[in-house]
Formats: sequence, structure tokens, C-alpha cells
Amino acid sequence: CYGFEGNTPQQEALSRKAMALDPKSPDALMNLGNALSTQKKWDEAEGLYLMAYAQASDRREAASMRNIACALSN
Repeated sequence: CYGFEGNTPQQEALSRKAMALDPKSPDALMNLGNALSTQKKWDEAEGLYLMAYAQASDRREAASMRNIACALSN
């Protein structure tokens, strides 16, 4: 994940490309939300996390909710 390596612009660009291929992908939505959250773009990140939650299977719900909580706490 580029965001954890300090390269959030590249993470954001790659996540946007992934979303172009599959706009409902929970992984792409959460990855883009993470990149935006790292850049303190809280409102956009929150919206993406909520979209990821709506598309998520059970295994992703906990991660989505944690990300939403982090976005809302900032």
C-alpha cells in the first residue's frame, strides 16, 4: 500500500484507476479512502468508506467501520 510508504499521491492515482475498472469494488473504495484520509481529505474519505461498507461482504465490514470511525474522529 503506497500510503503507508509515504506515497499517497501514487496510491490515490492507482486507486482511482482501479475504481475506473470496477467502481463498486470495496477494495478500491477503501484504498482510495485511505489515501484521501492520509491527505486529511476527511469528507471525501468518509463518503468512500460508506460506499465501501455498502458494497462490502462480511469480511470487510469491520475494516470499513474502523475507517469510517477514523475519518469521523478527525
